[in-house]
Amino acid sequence: MQQSVCTTYNVWISPFFRELQCTLYLKEVGICIIPKHTSSFGKIYIHKNLLIECKKEIISLGNQKRKTCIKLNYFKISRIYEKNTDFKVLKEASLSIFLSSDQEVSGCIKAIEHFFQNASQESGKPYLVFVNPSSGSKNALNNFNTKVVPIWEKMNISYELFCTEYAGHAENTVTNLSKTDLLCYRAIVACSGDGLVNEIINGLLSRSDYAHISAKHTIKIGILPSGSANSTAASICHHSGLFGNSSLLLHCAFLLTLPNENIQVNPCDWSTGHNEHWKFTLPVLPYISPLNGIRFGTCDANFHRFGIQSIEWGLFSDVDYKSERLRWMGEKRFLLYISYYIIKKPKYRAKLSYLPLDNLLPKKVNCTNDEPVQASSVLELSSMECGKLDDLSINVNESREPVKKSCKSWSFLPDANQPISNRQYKWVTVDEEFISILVLNHSHITSSSVLYPEAHISDPYLTLLILHENITRFDLLLMLQAMSNGKGMESTSCIDIVKICALRVEPYSKESVITMLDGELMPSGIFQAEVVPGISNIISGTKVV
Repeated sequence: MQQSVCTTYNVWISPFFRELQCTLYLKEVGICIIPKHTSSFGKIYIHKNLLIECKKEIISLGNQKRKTCIKLNYFKISRIYEKNTDFKVLKEASLSIFLSSDQEVSGCIKAIEHFFQNASQESGKPYLVFVNPSSGSKNALNNFNTKVVPIWEKMNISYELFCTEYAGHAENTVTNLSKTDLLCYRAIVACSGDGLVNEIINGLLSRSDYAHISAKHTIKIGILPSGSANSTAASICHHSGLFGNSSLLLHCAFLLTLPNENIQVNPCDWSTGHNEHWKFTLPVLPYISPLNGIRFGTCDANFHRFGIQSIEWGLFSDVDYKSERLRWMGEKRFLLYISYYIIKKPKYRAKLSYLPLDNLLPKKVNCTNDEPVQASSVLELSSMECGKLDDLSINVNESREPVKKSCKSWSFLPDANQPISNRQYKWVTVDEEFISILVLNHSHITSSSVLYPEAHISDPYLTLLILHENITRFDLLLMLQAMSNGKGMESTSCIDIVKICALRVEPYSKESVITMLDGELMPSGIFQAEVVPGISNIISGTKVV
């Protein structure tokens, strides 16, 4: 254990505009600054992973002569209570520390660098960052260069930048990367909207060697939101206890500076002569979450795609696709178009078949958790009833480690051109006119719209939202209100919300109804989908109370 360093110095903190006598304590876990006069300001604790930069700076204070000081840039934690939930917000803050001489300033800087070196690095591996310059309002590259790069460079986070030039560019690149090149990166990061994440997932699953690589290595994916919806990033931050649509990019950039491993950080107690305990905690603990996905297929046996966010059909897909012409508006384009479609309220006829999670379980099992889950007893049952999932049987109570296997074959469904049988599973079929059908794999549909607050991207099921034809325009407005206030959706007489493992939609009008997977246009007509456990792993975090 390294010895603590203690020194006394004068500190000037905005907005006090005066020098305050304090004591600085350094230890492996972080920095603590305690004022000599307790009435001055409270103690300041800075965990080592919250420290962005430590440098020497010369500043002038009023009429006084110029002084050399230590400039600390760090993430400051603020707690807010939003919608009956305790969230944290990170903001960049700075602190100027004055010592009695330039020599002491240089010595203290060296001590800080010695204690906190490599706090954010992982074996020197760089991130492979894909940026789609055309994403959202076309600010993705500028956002990365102005908001992410300055922080990463100060924290010694290495990366390689790859700007995509056409649709499918990232997917083709990931597919064709050699095994050596793929494993030399700390993680693959998407700086864009949800569509680029979709490309990376499909690029990995298109590799002929992916099953072999993922069986021995943990392939990780990171997200830097710069699109219109950014629902996946919002869901990750929501379950990490980080709040703020305006701070979404900063929060995700911070998560990528943490060690890419599942660790438990216990508060570190230090004692002074007065037996005072100092506790250092991160606002969020590093966590590599197993990423469950959606397998999507049509009557074309050669066509299959994987998604991680949603399937939209009907009203939601019309809004998503037709608002593309207003991408420059960002997320506001969805509000504009959904207002128009609420007034229009089109109906779409289809035959919907779905397999409820409850029909698959031998007894009632609560699959909703405040913490991420890797798998649940639904996978155990499916492995007993369907041999295709034997290698995915994991007890939900066991230690949750990153998933390293995936399943490409249909587990609950036949091919899309074959009828669904109730011999093995008890399916529910609804044949009527719908306003919309939405399948969601996590909590958010946009960065500010929450459908299911408890849903997590590693849940072993999908959530099906059915808007029946008898829903009124007033009901649709209430739905929008529930989505925006964070409380989420509940079933009503005109809205059904069901946890499912698979579904099939057979439209009567095969050409006119738009189908979207993760915000990307899919072929019209009959389609089916099911949950696929463990297609990859995503860098996220867990709440710290």
